[in-house]
Amino acid sequence: FFKQKTAYEMLRSLVGSEMCIRDRYLIMPLFALANTGVNFTNNSGIDYSLVTTICISLFLGKTIGVFSFSFLSVKMKMSELPLNTNMIMIFGIAMLAGVGFTMSLFISSLAFSNNFIYSNSSKLGIILGSLVAGILGSIFIKLGIKGQKNLPNLNIGE
Repeated sequence: FFKQKTAYEMLRSLVGSEMCIRDRYLIMPLFALANTGVNFTNNSGIDYSLVTTICISLFLGKTIGVFSFSFLSVKMKMSELPLNTNMIMIFGIAMLAGVGFTMSLFISSLAFSNNFIYSNSSKLGIILGSLVAGILGSIFIKLGIKGQKNLPNLNIGE
């Protein structure tokens, strides 16, 4: 009844072709940055240890959580990988989970509402963590696609 889609078909349907490159890579990131409310003045005060902690936590926490449960569900035969998909691609997609920063910004605004330095630092850490997650996730997905051509036995879901 339902035709199983390849990973490329699924990603293509998620990304869509309605937005032009300018909108996707320039307008949307600028809109997101403007709405975070990060103050970039020289005397704004930044707690770099908080920035680093939030950046690493956002990236590693989401990556480990999403990948672990995806891997375990495939190994325990609770689910199966889509056609032409390997675990390197799933790892890249798990990294991309760190890009979703809306809820992180909301929680940080509640947690640090009375402290400007912590609020500003947390927003900067969230933006940097999302940026790292997006770049590394994209790289791993591309590596998985290249690996699929060279190593067809990477698909452990079959």
